[in-house]
Amino acid sequence: MQFNFGDAYWDPRGDYYGIVSMPTIGGDGLSDVWPTSWLEDDYQAHAAGTSPLRISLTENGVGDFTAHIVAESAVTGARFAMVAVEDSYVSAYGGGTSHLVHHVKLFLTAVTGDAFELAAGESLDINKTFAIDPSWNYEDMGVACWVQKSGGTDPSPAPLSLPIRNQVLQSAYIDATATSVAGPHGEARMALLAPSPNPFSDESQVSFVLPETGTASLEVFDVTGRRVAVLVDAVLPAGIHRASWDGRDSGGTDCSTGIYFARLVYQGSETAYQKVAKMH
Repeated sequence: MQFNFGDAYWDPRGDYYGIVSMPTIGGDGLSDVWPTSWLEDDYQAHAAGTSPLRISLTENGVGDFTAHIVAESAVTGARFAMVAVEDSYVSAYGGGTSHLVHHVKLFLTAVTGDAFELAAGESLDINKTFAIDPSWNYEDMGVACWVQKSGGTDPSPAPLSLPIRNQVLQSAYIDATATSVAGPHGEARMALLAPSPNPFSDESQVSFVLPETGTASLEVFDVTGRRVAVLVDAVLPAGIHRASWDGRDSGGTDCSTGIYFARLVYQGSETAYQKVAKMH
């Protein structure tokens, strides 16, 4: 994961690890190394090791990701971190630009991670969602997560004396693909993504993708087929669009607990449905 001077996370991450000079790069813990090829042996050694965890990431919808973690052996006293990243170009120190392939845009957990423990044989799903800033290009984004624990080694030929080092027990990364909606022959098509959160109690976000400018209506129906709310009814440009349902009908009355259906109609003919469960 990469940071840039002036980023919101530059100072808190640097303070956490005790970074006092640059360039500093993370391997198993932290090393004062340059070039980054010096980390290759360290990387290969740890990649060949046995991890107590298995992690997989799933994209449920735009800005909605779930980490599925399985413990092969017990893990205690660890921390779980998840971040949204973007492949972007940033202003470089001393002028020019730098290409940061995994530039951290947002921590979905605490900056230093959330407390994590898991018993042997158990599994855990951790769901995180985030809103897309208009300045971000979602198609160039992805989400990374990892579980780390205090410890680790410093493989640098000239190590700094850092107060904090962490060993990464396991990690996972997934590209954001919800915007890349295509048909069987590569043609763009309309899509209604899974509501999030689902089930919900206060509000659920419903995202959809339009291949071209056109009319779109997004409505909510109950199990009897009765329309209870209209979320969108407009001509919209191509791209990602988001609406939210607060669990109330068009008259402002709170709907009862149960199963509902979001229906997207594009250009008066193409239709897609998603199930959404309301809780009290």
